[in-house]
Amino acid sequence: MRKHHLLAFSVAAGLTLSGLAVQPALAVAAPAVVTASKGRPAPVKPVTFRTDGVVASVDADAAILKVAVPAAGGTTSQATLTVAATASVTVDGVAATLAEVPVGSRIKVTGSGISGTRTATRLAVTTTWNFRQDGVVASVDADAATVAVTAANGAESVIPVAEDATVVIDGVVATLAEVPAGARVKVTGIVTNSVGSATALAVTTTWGFRQDGVVASVDADAATVAVTHLVRGRLAQTTIPVADGAVITLNRSASTLAALPVGAQVQVSGIVTNGVESAKKITATKTVKRRR
Repeated sequence: MRKHHLLAFSVAAGLTLSGLAVQPALAVAAPAVVTASKGRPAPVKPVTFRTDGVVASVDADAAILKVAVPAAGGTTSQATLTVAATASVTVDGVAATLAEVPVGSRIKVTGSGISGTRTATRLAVTTTWNFRQDGVVASVDADAATVAVTAANGAESVIPVAEDATVVIDGVVATLAEVPAGARVKVTGIVTNSVGSATALAVTTTWGFRQDGVVASVDADAATVAVTHLVRGRLAQTTIPVADGAVITLNRSASTLAALPVGAQVQVSGIVTNGVESAKKITATKTVKRRR
């Protein structure tokens, strides 16, 4: 089952969309212990730190700020910081108070730490930023004004679409309801406190493809050819529908789909329409061993 990430971008989603990634927090350096001249440890000196992430929660009364930061494996960890009473706080470049820092906003925190306790002295908050998501349309809900997009890594994001968003399909202005599943899409928009809103969708319904490999099987009745090929160093098999009138050659001579031998080297090219392939040309080569 694929995971769905709604573009009310929770910090736990890993923020994979272009424009959404936040930088890992910088760890606080270990406090230096200086030995005094008479062999006694000198007082531990505070060290500075910086933490970048997304605001998880704010307790202005207790002067406590929690920041979600990226961790290994696409997960997040949470840093709890005490905010100094004299801390400098800016929200979108404007002086503000800790109470005005919104959950979901991006934040850069700097401060000092000693013995595991970190005190923030400067908070720079950003509430709005751009994003871009490229992928394949998984589904569209025109009534709810959302589009689900599957990224190259297989993750699926459900993205709210603004009422005045620009939708273009194959260069022609269209509506969200006309966007077909299986089409390629580039979604751009605005994120406000981790809630995304698509402002433009550029949709492509048709594109070319080429698949090189070895003929695994042929089904002339169903007009398909299965090709074994490499994907990231591993063998995979893809079954490709073959269009009526496809040009098929075997050892440079005109041939038919039914005549393609299993094990032949093959190059299949054609057109993809909304995610459905259709082979227009098949070039196969089969080495015939001659008897001595």
